[in-house]
Amino acid sequence: MAMVRAVVALWSLVAVGGVLAEGDPVAAYREAIARAEVEEGPWGASLQDLYLGLGRALLAQGDAEGAREALFAGMQVVRVNEGLAAPAQETFLFALADVDLARGDWRGASEAVEQAVQLAGQDAPSPDERPLLRRALRWYLEHHRRVGAEGGLAYLAAGERLALRLLQVPQAESLQPEDLRAFGAVELALARHLRRYGVPADPARPSYAYGVLPEPVAEESGVLEQVYRRGRTALRQHLGAVRARDPDDRAALAEAVALLGDWELAFDRPASAARHYHSAWRLLAEGEQTRSLLERWFAAPRPIAFADPPGEEIVAVELTVTAQGRPRDPKFTEADRERLGKTLIGRLRRELRAIRFRPRLEEGVPVETRAFVYQMPIPEGLRRDS
Repeated sequence: MAMVRAVVALWSLVAVGGVLAEGDPVAAYREAIARAEVEEGPWGASLQDLYLGLGRALLAQGDAEGAREALFAGMQVVRVNEGLAAPAQETFLFALADVDLARGDWRGASEAVEQAVQLAGQDAPSPDERPLLRRALRWYLEHHRRVGAEGGLAYLAAGERLALRLLQVPQAESLQPEDLRAFGAVELALARHLRRYGVPADPARPSYAYGVLPEPVAEESGVLEQVYRRGRTALRQHLGAVRARDPDDRAALAEAVALLGDWELAFDRPASAARHYHSAWRLLAEGEQTRSLLERWFAAPRPIAFADPPGEEIVAVELTVTAQGRPRDPKFTEADRERLGKTLIGRLRRELRAIRFRPRLEEGVPVETRAFVYQMPIPEGLRRDS
């Protein structure tokens, strides 16, 4: 029976490939599904991949409702064959989250991600469960800009819970630097969100007006101070984890120290940041094998981020980066101003004001850089109604 299923699955995928070559992916998947149901029955194992492909093809064509139906059908196949807690549901749930985002249902999208998270259980995550939690955390970080003030706050709160859970490490294991950095990424995104929209009176239940007013609802320095301290603690732990892993790895140590400098600068503490940058610079400069990294890390400004930005459209901006990491005098090309429009250019200028850069270093000291060209990603959600 296993051999029959394998042959049917391979034959179905070959059929899909043939029709895809003709440019009709939805028809290809529907035809392959019909054939697989004849050969294997309604719960044939090959159907889960075919329904997943159909859902993605329908979403690519703008049919979100059809995509949801296909993905739910594929997930039902998984549950029948592998059980209600089958790990294979993860792929379908994240695909459903993407579909709900496309439908404008940010709450439904979050519910799908949370269902996926539940597959990892409720205890401290095992090494096998961490990739799922990391995937969910990345999802929230990538999409929180798409869903407005209330949705973004909810997504970042969920991301913070996941980041904290990843830091719950059994005694037999060690903290993972990537998880500590991820926690810093969440805290930085949360701080930027609160600076932009303010702090609602009840963060768990923001009012309908939260984020609607043109100015922040409130500016509570105490809340931002808590965010700063949590992130700083995580990055200090990150440095300790790197040192414990290999105390002679100058490159890794310098990177961890520089990240602490980035954190200080992100919260407008340039003096403290400069001390960290100088320490990182010395670590590299005093090592024979690491001097070459000085050019890569400190010869030009770098935007401060603790997670890789999602693949988005890029626009080139010429600007000055001060020694304190602040962007000044941004200039867009005439072609980009015409292509993007006045409204979006205005949003990008406001976005730039919130960004901080790791400044260029000369002999370990931060200096101003003029005519720096920043390849700026256009964040998700910024194009809406532009």
